[in-house]
Amino acid sequence: MKQDVKILVIDADKELQATLPKQLSSCGYNHQISFSASNDDSCNAHTGLVFVCMERTTKDYVGSVGSYIHRFATVPLIFIIPAAMEQNLLGLNIDAYLIKGNYTASELAKTIRHAEKETRLTLAIEIAEQDAAKHLSASQQLKKTLRSISDNTNDALLSVDKNGNIVSANRQFQLMMEDTEPTTGGNLWEKYPQLLTMTFYSKLSAAISHDETICFEESLFSKEQSFAIKMVSTGSNINIFFKDITAEKNLARKINEQNKQLSDIAWIQSHKVRSPLVNIIGLLNLVDSATLTDHENKFILEGILKSADELDTITREINAKTQRRETGRATNKVVYSSFLTKNSGLW
Repeated sequence: MKQDVKILVIDADKELQATLPKQLSSCGYNHQISFSASNDDSCNAHTGLVFVCMERTTKDYVGSVGSYIHRFATVPLIFIIPAAMEQNLLGLNIDAYLIKGNYTASELAKTIRHAEKETRLTLAIEIAEQDAAKHLSASQQLKKTLRSISDNTNDALLSVDKNGNIVSANRQFQLMMEDTEPTTGGNLWEKYPQLLTMTFYSKLSAAISHDETICFEESLFSKEQSFAIKMVSTGSNINIFFKDITAEKNLARKINEQNKQLSDIAWIQSHKVRSPLVNIIGLLNLVDSATLTDHENKFILEGILKSADELDTITREINAKTQRRETGRATNKVVYSSFLTKNSGLW
């Protein structure tokens, strides 16, 4: 009986797109396969098996591999690489990979089974600590590798036990907290008491109590700096990821302000500008050009002046909204009364 599996393949070339589905079928998998680019954020929600295709031109192997491990920490992950990159992965103690164009169907099946059982980054530190006495050398190397990966990410990473004691933290967390000494060791609340008054405290307490994953946003240090925070329970520890989203929040705020200005301008144009404009057009239709000395025509022209002044005021209001950020720009008011002065001899 074939095994059902959902598969996502990232950055696959046309050759792999054609051959991989056939190979999976020959391995006994009833697959639902989709292909995506590495910059497609929608693939982050994938819950099945993930293949990542990497090329010889890939720069910063450690950072790239670490990014994918962090991105797909909760699903089986297999790298498909050219032979020249094999030593790079072996140097990171990663063995869930296939050499592009040089693997059999049985090797594919074996690697998939291995990937499904492989411990993810969020569990690797805990397992290394529990088995330290039995696998001391391997554990030390694994910790060194994971430290290298975590320190090469842009996000701050923190791991605490259920008593709030700090198990590990990467360099970005130390910089974020402005620590001059290593962060590892000690109690989180004693070392950073300011966190007790924030939403962070209640969220971490919930993650510890219910062994669940929690995601939220908070301004940890000031209202100007925002973080997206993810807390992942691994049983005995809680791994916490901090992503600085200040730039994204500021951009969204700026766009909302601009949309508000455009909405105000649209309202002014549709509700205020039309009224004096209609008045001017209507009054002009009433002017009798054959009897310009008539007092009724004078009254009509005065009405045109009034509506023109109203239209000038509204136009200035629109200009003020569209040029709010500009300074030092002077405008000259159009004096419509000059029309009456110039033509005062008509009445």
